[in-house]
Amino acid sequence: MLSYICEFNLNVSGEKADSYLHRIVREWPALWEKLPGVHGTLLLQNAFALGGKFAYAFRVDIESFKTLQVIDDALKSDDRQWRKIRSEYFEHRTEVRARLLQQGGGGESYLRPAGGGDGLIHLVVSHDGGGDAGGAKAPAFARSQGVQAVQQHSAFLQASAVAGRNETWLRLANLASLDEVHNSFAQLGASSGTRVTSHLFGELREVNGVLHAGA
Repeated sequence: MLSYICEFNLNVSGEKADSYLHRIVREWPALWEKLPGVHGTLLLQNAFALGGKFAYAFRVDIESFKTLQVIDDALKSDDRQWRKIRSEYFEHRTEVRARLLQQGGGGESYLRPAGGGDGLIHLVVSHDGGGDAGGAKAPAFARSQGVQAVQQHSAFLQASAVAGRNETWLRLANLASLDEVHNSFAQLGASSGTRVTSHLFGELREVNGVLHAGA
C-alpha cells in the first residue's frame, strides 16, 4: 500500500476557505474512493503553525503505483464531477508539494477513526534513520492511551529533502495526548542517532453536516 500526500495553500481564507474546504470534505472522499485501487482519503490542516509551510494536506491511500494512472485518467476525464473539483482546485490552489510513501508496519485502518468526534489530531514524526528505528518505537507509541492508531511509512518519491526518509503517523485522541507521546519520539532520535522532526495537523471532517476541525 502507498500513501500519496499533497500539501497545498489556498488563495482564500476565513469563511471563503471554510466553505471550499467543506465542499472538499463532503465531495472528494466519495468521488476518489470510487476509483479502483483507492482505499481512503484524509484532509488535514496545519495545527498551530506546527505542520510546516503548507496550510493543508490531502492524503490518498492507494493500492499500487498503477493506481496513479487511474487517478491521472480521472483527473483528465470529461466526467462532470471530476471537471468540477479539478476546476475549483486550480482556481483556489497556490503553492503545492507532494510526496509518495510506502506503507510499512502499523494499522491498515489508520484512515478509519474509532469515534465520530475525536481522533482528529495527527502527529507525523519524520526521521532519517533506518526502518528499524521507526519500527522499534511503534509499540511504545501504541501503548500510550491517547494514541488511537500508529502507522509506519518510508519515502519513495518526495519533492523536498526537508522530510525524513521514514515517517511515523500517529492518530491522537486529542491535543492533550501529546503529553503521552513526546517522550517516545524524543527517545527515537536518541536511539537512532539521527535528526527527528515532527509536524502537527488537525483533521477536517464533516460531523452532522458541519465542518469540524481537530485543531
